[in-house]
Amino acid sequence: MTDPLGVLSIAGFALAFFAMLILIGDVIRLLLRRILRMVPRTESIMEILNLDIAMATAFIPLFTLLSTWTGRWLNQYSVYGLLVLAGIIRICDLRGKQLLGLLSLKGTIKHRSMLQRLRSFDTVLGLVIFLALVLRLCLTVGLYVSPGDDAKMHAVYALMVVKNHGYPSIWERYVPKLYLGYPVCYMMGFHSICAFSHFLTAMPVERCVLLVTNIYNGLIA
Repeated sequence: MTDPLGVLSIAGFALAFFAMLILIGDVIRLLLRRILRMVPRTESIMEILNLDIAMATAFIPLFTLLSTWTGRWLNQYSVYGLLVLAGIIRICDLRGKQLLGLLSLKGTIKHRSMLQRLRSFDTVLGLVIFLALVLRLCLTVGLYVSPGDDAKMHAVYALMVVKNHGYPSIWERYVPKLYLGYPVCYMMGFHSICAFSHFLTAMPVERCVLLVTNIYNGLIA
């Protein structure tokens, strides 16, 4: 049997998960601004992080849906390929703004420093969210999987997304033979995020369900 979750594995997963969300969300926000020709406005750091995480959370189920419709190619290679592409787009945007975006930052914040952008409200809010995340993730230390039957069900759904390289259409071997061809009628957006994080970190699916659940619970606490 594998070892229970430790502090280092939890911290490593959380860092990789947030880095992935922020990178994807940042690039989507950048592309939307370019396509819609939106004028950047002064935003707080917490606003930017909130937008990036929200956009990436909405994008991953759509990416899974696209992969399902076009040949079921959701796997480790497509996940890392997407992240590499996002990184290239971000780097090219920074290079185009000279000095890795310093000129763009000056135009955006009207000659105010980044420290001035981090207002006292952002600081307090950031600390509260960070503490909420730490407290939620502390609950997972020493666990193997999420307790309870509901968690088992979600782990099976996420595993089905992984095994099918996209959203499943029928239950296959996960139900009694009488219902093998029965269609899946369940929204699997959350489970696609768990599958995506599994391909990103190679952590077992059931543990991804446990950690992703607690991360989002910490964010909305």
